[in-house]
Amino acid sequence: MTNAFSKRFENHAWAIALFTTYYNFVRIHKALRMSPAMAAGVIDRLWEIGDIVALVEAADAKPGKRRTTKRGRKNSMPSNQVNDPEHWHSRAEEMRTLAEDMTDLDGKGTMLRIASEYDHLAKRAAMRSKVSKISN
Repeated sequence: MTNAFSKRFENHAWAIALFTTYYNFVRIHKALRMSPAMAAGVIDRLWEIGDIVALVEAADAKPGKRRTTKRGRKNSMPSNQVNDPEHWHSRAEEMRTLAEDMTDLDGKGTMLRIASEYDHLAKRAAMRSKVSKISN
């Protein structure tokens, strides 16, 4: 996996999720002198990479049927969610709802940018579902 390219959309979606989580919860913003999530009042302490790893491991520990890749590794996000535009639209709406409750303008802007990224993922998922219907 790299910064901007992935052969599989699912891997790209995970890369965006990791980057967004790191940017908002771990990285200290120069002007704010704290993470955007702290400035927005979402968290009360600066996260470390280990906190993100713990979240991923907790998601992996949840029972449920998971698809296995060609190399035998398990994907923690079902492909039906990745390819479902409604999943991404609902995530975008969650971010907009959080943004409405924020008083910090920078935090609100960050949450709205995240929502727009989720909307973009929803459009991509809708395009993929149209292409797969045509090819079938």
